[in-house]
Amino acid sequence: MTQRMRVLALKKKLERKHGCKLNPPISCEELQALENTYHFTLPKDFRLFLTLVGNGGVLPPITDDCDQLLPFPQETDALDRLGRPFALQDTWMWEQDPDFDPFNAEEADERYIGAYNGNGFVTLMEDECCGNETWLLVVTGPCQGEVWTRSEMGIQRLKECSFIDWLELHLSKKLRKYVESCMKEEINSQEHLEPIYKLQKLAKRAARYGFRWNPPTSMTAVRKFEYEHKIALPKEYVQFITQIANGGADDTCIIYGLHDFEGLTGLSDRFPFQNENDLQRVPVDNYCDPWRHNLWNDWAKYLPDIKIPEQAHQIWYKREYGVFRGALPVISFQNASPPLLQSYSQSVMVLNGEYRGQIWGLENHRYFPNMARHYLALMHFTLG
Repeated sequence: MTQRMRVLALKKKLERKHGCKLNPPISCEELQALENTYHFTLPKDFRLFLTLVGNGGVLPPITDDCDQLLPFPQETDALDRLGRPFALQDTWMWEQDPDFDPFNAEEADERYIGAYNGNGFVTLMEDECCGNETWLLVVTGPCQGEVWTRSEMGIQRLKECSFIDWLELHLSKKLRKYVESCMKEEINSQEHLEPIYKLQKLAKRAARYGFRWNPPTSMTAVRKFEYEHKIALPKEYVQFITQIANGGADDTCIIYGLHDFEGLTGLSDRFPFQNENDLQRVPVDNYCDPWRHNLWNDWAKYLPDIKIPEQAHQIWYKREYGVFRGALPVISFQNASPPLLQSYSQSVMVLNGEYRGQIWGLENHRYFPNMARHYLALMHFTLG
């Protein structure tokens, strides 16, 4: 059954439900205009519901005080937030986070704001009286199209549960049981995750040979960083900096920590290569010889809309590397033993687009796409 058929079947079901009263639908033209103006794309099933069934209204209650399907937002501030990155990728329950102190009101509020910053989702229904339970539809990021639920205990992902799935579960009175099953599955998956003890051993071995590690950072600092830069960090990176080390250095290698990025801008900007078509525009193989060709001299021929900055944050080894907006420099290598020619390279982590989470390499005159599939793979290679 297609999504359109499922939506129309839901419409008939809602029309037969006692007490249901939906608002008139939104026109496709009005919705398209909002998407174009505020740079977001709604999940297809939700768009079909808004244009074929109704723009909010009264539904059977989830709880005593939660029976209003909220209309699509019209306020400029709310629409501006729809296109920004959704803050999380996985369930986050406060009481299960060892860094979280529920008795520290200031910390609790800061962490709440960082995780639930109002960006990248539509609020479907909410109950302000019963545990502040709120149902969210994610509009941006890797979890786009999924329904999540937020309460005083935390924010829970209903993995692969679309808007249609959520509404069908609710109308069949199976939603609560489904949420409980998702939580059990989350707990079981955590128990069977591959441990990162190998990386921990490699980090200890590097320390014995003189590598100076910083202590791990807290999830509080991570969420604050994400909130300030309007991004969601890849979970592999978060796992490393919160469980092993928040950066470190020796004489030839710098692994950056969050504190090194103070003043760095452009993390939420569009990465220059969003997909394979963008990548094919630059014949990177033409720049294999550092003595004959320099990619940065020819950059404007291939990507004229992306300018090399006149100044770049000091964390970039070369000013030209600062063109990679939407990416986080994570490691720098420098091999300089006079009278040899200095060589240097950087590894950057892509923060948006089709290549999100991948590690790309920058070395003097060119770049290397997909040098590692994610941050933990890079660290295994670096430390191994």
